[in-house]
Amino acid sequence: MPDSFSIGAICLKNELIKQTINETIMNIKKKMIHNLHEMCKSSLETQFESIKNQSMQIDRESDSTETLVNIMSEIKSVRSRE
Repeated sequence: MPDSFSIGAICLKNELIKQTINETIMNIKKKMIHNLHEMCKSSLETQFESIKNQSMQIDRESDSTETLVNIMSEIKSVRSRE
C-alpha cells in the first residue's frame, strides 16, 4: 500500500493510519498472549493441586481394613479417570 493516495486535488497520507493500526494490532496480541498465559497458568496450578491431593490420598498408611478399602476405592477412581 503506498504512503499517500491522491484523490483529485487532495493527497491523503496514510502512514499514520498504518502505524496506528499496527500498534493496535500489537497491543491486542500482547493482551491476548497475556490472558492466554494467565489461563494456562491457572489451569496448570489446578492440575498440580489435584495431583497432589490424589497422591496424598493414595500414599496414606493403611492401618485398618476400612482404610485399605478407602485407598483401593481411591485408586479405582483414579484409574477410571485416566
